[in-house]
Amino acid sequence: MRIKLSLILFFALSPKAFGERLYGHFDPPKFKAQRIGLKYEMDYFDASGNFLENGDKESLASTNSFSAYNFHFQTDYDLSSKGSLTFGFQVGASSSEDIEFGRDNSTLKGIFFGGAYKLKVIKGWASVLDARYYLTQAKNSRTRNKVSVGDGVNWLGGGLWLGRRVHKKAILWMYGGVKLRSGGLSDLFLYSIRPQIKLNKKFRLGFGVEGFLSFSDDKFTSDPAPRLEVTSGFNGNSLRYYSVNPAYHEVQGWVGYRYKPYSVVRLGFANPVLGENTATGLRAFLTLETSMGWNGGGLSFSFKPIKKKKYRSRKKKKSIFYKKKTKKKSPFRVK
Repeated sequence: MRIKLSLILFFALSPKAFGERLYGHFDPPKFKAQRIGLKYEMDYFDASGNFLENGDKESLASTNSFSAYNFHFQTDYDLSSKGSLTFGFQVGASSSEDIEFGRDNSTLKGIFFGGAYKLKVIKGWASVLDARYYLTQAKNSRTRNKVSVGDGVNWLGGGLWLGRRVHKKAILWMYGGVKLRSGGLSDLFLYSIRPQIKLNKKFRLGFGVEGFLSFSDDKFTSDPAPRLEVTSGFNGNSLRYYSVNPAYHEVQGWVGYRYKPYSVVRLGFANPVLGENTATGLRAFLTLETSMGWNGGGLSFSFKPIKKKKYRSRKKKKSIFYKKKTKKKSPFRVK
């Protein structure tokens, strides 16, 4: 059976788009000494088919289905104006059906911790280094009759954010990084390109492309049968998780609303356009960001052009309409 929509109420714990991603649909780290940032994301994915090894699409059989909720909670603590620490956890809930059985599984996916460091602005580009270690709490097994809630492995990841203001109301963020996975799964190169536009004081519009590529071989590349026992046996034949040498590329769009100077909520949708050995289907996400300790969070841009201060003279300029007052002599005055 499909997972009940009531799970959406748990949006305070959020997911990542393709498996355990490095980052959700959040802005890159912002830095302010002693600031505490809270980030939540909920992600829902409904599989419609798979990308095969040659890149072709194949629909799931009418008797098969797979859907997944991912819930992500993250806390950032800024040690200074250049560095921060990150920690949090994820909860997953998946559901699958095949011709014989229907399966549901809800559990703690994993915990993570890491940090970020702000580099110098070079020729108008802001840059941030970020790293994270993920410790899984939900491993996949061929002996357990359970649908997967993730890849089920530990990983170490990190990369570089680059940002630039391209217009007075638009900013461009780009990301490139790697994700080193345990358990014999292939290592991944991650990328993201995210322009966002300021519509007015409250609303922002974002769109972009992101995805990943395998740059090392899975240990079961020559014989993927052990992986297929999980994907086809328990996951309704969906290659969403635990597949051999996956590649995934999606387009996405979202709208953001800043309801406080330091808080913003986003609602968006994404759809994969290319891939190999991975699932295809519509994805929806809901995020919430808020900050405590300062008023610089939300969707405000994290860097602005430096403006020179203008010093004004303390002497007040006289108005062009100013006339010196003089006493008029009375025509009736007697000398």
